[in-house]
Amino acid sequence: MTNARVDETLATAMYPEKEAANMRALKEDAIKPDEVELIKGKITDEAMLQYIGRRSISRYGCYGCHDIPGFEKARPIGTSLQDWGRKDPTKLALEHIEEFLHHHGEADGSSTHERAEKALRNGLNDNFDSAEQRESETAVSYFFDQLNHHGRAGFLWQKLRDPRSYDYRKIETKGYDERLRMPKFPFSETDIEAVATFVLGLVAEPPAEKYVYRPQGPAKARVEGEKLLAKYNCTGCHMVELPEITGLPEDMTPYELGPSDFQQAIDLLLAIRPPRDARTNLKLPTGEQAIRFHAMLVQPPDPSDDPADQSYFYDLWEPISLDGKNDKLMLPPNRIEMKVKKQISATHGRGGAFAEWLVDASMKGNSGANVERSVAREMAPPTLYQEGLKTQTPWLYAFLQNPDRLRYTTVLRMPKFNMSADEAEKLANYFSAVDGVPYPYQEVPEREPPYLAAKEHDHPGYLHDGWQVITMPPPTGFCAGCHSVGGREFAGGDPSKVTRGPNLDRATSRLRPDWLRLWLYNPKLITPYTRMPQNFTRDKQVFPQLFGGNGQEQAGAAADALMNYLRLLEKEGKATAAAPAEAAGAAGGKQ
Repeated sequence: MTNARVDETLATAMYPEKEAANMRALKEDAIKPDEVELIKGKITDEAMLQYIGRRSISRYGCYGCHDIPGFEKARPIGTSLQDWGRKDPTKLALEHIEEFLHHHGEADGSSTHERAEKALRNGLNDNFDSAEQRESETAVSYFFDQLNHHGRAGFLWQKLRDPRSYDYRKIETKGYDERLRMPKFPFSETDIEAVATFVLGLVAEPPAEKYVYRPQGPAKARVEGEKLLAKYNCTGCHMVELPEITGLPEDMTPYELGPSDFQQAIDLLLAIRPPRDARTNLKLPTGEQAIRFHAMLVQPPDPSDDPADQSYFYDLWEPISLDGKNDKLMLPPNRIEMKVKKQISATHGRGGAFAEWLVDASMKGNSGANVERSVAREMAPPTLYQEGLKTQTPWLYAFLQNPDRLRYTTVLRMPKFNMSADEAEKLANYFSAVDGVPYPYQEVPEREPPYLAAKEHDHPGYLHDGWQVITMPPPTGFCAGCHSVGGREFAGGDPSKVTRGPNLDRATSRLRPDWLRLWLYNPKLITPYTRMPQNFTRDKQVFPQLFGGNGQEQAGAAADALMNYLRLLEKEGKATAAAPAEAAGAAGGKQ
């Protein structure tokens, strides 16, 4: 309205009928002007306040973040960014920004101009305190130079740092409703560079088809799985990538076959987990070459020790090569001591923050009694490092849809996330794709007639004897002392000596054959903190009536029997009744 009509409206406290009729004629679903609050009758103070409130909401775009009745179809107040990466630099409203940055610009009120010049001098003289400082300061110098040359990157950088700085020396000639409205967000300098990079890439047209990444097979499974890891926060409880340690351990003695180990077990480990070259190009101040490996912390440095003697202690989780030729290997569960002064870096791994907190809490215990870190780790959500090598995809798919109790040592149960069948399938496939193993189904040759016929030919009654190995009752049997197996329930006993393990009726569908065989050879080659002992050893003979007491053959037969568990349970029938609890406790103590 004209000034005269405005004065008339304020004097009469009535909105002009002609304009009011025009607004009433708007369709119900149309975006109504803010004056809609003034056409309902006499303009009262309350109506004027409602008008001013609606006008303020429209101006500041509150509906962009909040649901406000009446503003469901209101347009954004900001400039469209869909093609900002091609915005004509001559249309950028730079005005007095150079003068502003000459005198101001930094959070403490100092000059951005002086900061950029200092960064330039330090860059020419290589006078930065750290690589991080070099990165941040030279970035400021670059964007400042872009701004001085009226570049899009520089304009956007300053807009994100201090949006209303572009009103410098202009508010004197601007009305209150003409000033810049974009708020100052708490972006870090890294955030600003990331957002600027994204916006500068907006060109309002899709990339050419040949440049569009359309992953297939394992690559697609990994992408889809990562989305679900984030959606269900799997890494909040579970570690999916182990910490990576870089430095020089105190003792790097290569592995040598011990009296209890089988060479076949080591060969199988190296086949499942090929050794990684641990050598790096990093050197300590002494000139010694550092190595890099994946491990889990066992004991942090003791602050009461002399600084020169403080050490980290780690359990190695992967085979590593010290010479690049696999002639000098270090294998799990090698305990590694790393002096603090010789450790260059250590990551936290990926995920498992809650599990680590729970480990620390469990070590203290409610009663104040200390618990070993390895025992506490069994009480926390398990690490999913190389889970694809371990589990069969169909079992994992079913478990994700309906997780039941698997381990009896954990203090918490995995919740049911109500995943859809499609999500469970994608997540199960993800772990296999990460580890490069077959999915969604795996061949199990240990169940095939040719394999079993060859075993029976070499050892008549092969599966029957394998069944005897895993169902032998305590106190002489290994498995039945800690697991429910063959229809025999776990008998219990002294909990300080016997740890209840998973029911073995799950192994046939849950575990991959090679992983299971290696686990039976030596569990710590796979999971260093496990309390399951190495039952089958090269230097001791047990069950001489089965396979002549040969531990290697017994372990292999036990693995094959577990892979054929249901068939053998039907054929052999349930195992004999459990022994008394005292006997089970004795067996646990013996193991």
